[in-house]
Amino acid sequence: MPAYVDQVQADRDDVASAQRTLFTTQHRLATDSLSRQANLVTLYKVLGGGRENG
Repeated sequence: MPAYVDQVQADRDDVASAQRTLFTTQHRLATDSLSRQANLVTLYKVLGGGRENG
């Protein structure tokens, strides 16, 4: 097998690895953002915000 074929395969593997890392990082960012928003809602409620009980 020619050396350039091995290099192309190695490059494809590098791209696939980079994509996995990107998707994992994007998922973590989205999850952290959602968690932060939920925590802000909880804080707002604990501090007395929101509907009044009547």
